[in-house]
Amino acid sequence: MNARILFVTVFIITQPLLLGLYITAYNRAIELSYAAQKLEREIEQLKEHKQQSQHTLYELQNSTHIQKYAREVLALQSIQLSQIHKLNIHDVHA
Repeated sequence: MNARILFVTVFIITQPLLLGLYITAYNRAIELSYAAQKLEREIEQLKEHKQQSQHTLYELQNSTHIQKYAREVLALQSIQLSQIHKLNIHDVHA
């Protein structure tokens, strides 16, 4: 009879403990699920930012874009062959 009372007592005491552990584990799983979703959204945002940055880089490396920027923003003009002078070493004064 003593063993039976001990078993019932231990069983009754362990049930709330196991239930508490289960609830804690379930809550932790939910927290981790939200964290994973947040990180996945961040990964997608970073991929989009990377793609936009690469597009901007390729656009800036485009020679047509560079020429347009030089003409419109920097007000540079193309040089003509008649504007090129032959430099002589004697013409350079140190």
